[in-house]
Amino acid sequence: MEKINGTDIQEVVRRKTIAQHYVHSKLDRKALIMQLAEEAAELSQACLKYIRALDGTNPCAEQDPEVYMDSIIEEYSDVSNAAEVAWIHLDYEIIASKAERWADRLKALEERKGANNE
Repeated sequence: MEKINGTDIQEVVRRKTIAQHYVHSKLDRKALIMQLAEEAAELSQACLKYIRALDGTNPCAEQDPEVYMDSIIEEYSDVSNAAEVAWIHLDYEIIASKAERWADRLKALEERKGANNE
């Protein structure tokens, strides 16, 4: 996949917006959500293959985990696109809350491990 530079980003966003609006106008909500679900399942599979390649305990077609990281990036992009077409947008307050809870759980785990080592 080709990386884009700062001068090209506006053109990429313009193309994406035109295509997404067209798709949104042609498909009903059910079809859009079904596409999102399919893309999410493919992202899950790409993540699992990456972990298998990383562990090396259950061989994959490719043993280089970075091959699967490229797949994760592509599938995550597919999920993002499908969500945007369905007009499902990120809620940064929810993301912040989830990030804080995750960090709190990791801190608690570290504290428990520290208490067990004393």
